[in-house]
Amino acid sequence: MLSQIKSREALQKLFRKRRIADLDNLFKVLDTNSRMSVFRRLKPLGYLSSYTHAGRYYTLESIPIFDPYGLWFFQGVGFSRFGTLKSTIVELINTATVGHTHEELENLLRIRVQNALLTLVRAQQIRRETMDRRYLYLSINPKRAEEQMAQRRAIISAVSRVTP
Repeated sequence: MLSQIKSREALQKLFRKRRIADLDNLFKVLDTNSRMSVFRRLKPLGYLSSYTHAGRYYTLESIPIFDPYGLWFFQGVGFSRFGTLKSTIVELINTATVGHTHEELENLLRIRVQNALLTLVRAQQIRRETMDRRYLYLSINPKRAEEQMAQRRAIISAVSRVTP
């Protein structure tokens, strides 16, 4: 295992070069087989784990340039300003003016979200309503959910007036 100073330098060099790394890369760079040691060395630098690929990839907090949704993708690996897939979904739904459909969330997150959505609905962290023959995921806050549904209805109504 490298010293703290050498570990810091080695990790910074690795992430400058690769931007993301998995545990195997981190084990090699730090000359250790201990997961705990890896995380002990990453913690002072500030790190994020991917919400895609079962959290297999890591990056330093200083590296991502997040999009307006708080997402960053690198070589097909997704990272979120909000951490896990579930916390990201909750945040995206709560901040959306019109809620989100399953398809919209999959397009944004570039990952299957069906199981996470069902888990979040059952845990009462988000709300699900049927609108226009599909599920619409909304904030658990009743007032916010009503605002989101009203905005969605207005959009659907405007589109149906334009479309013959």
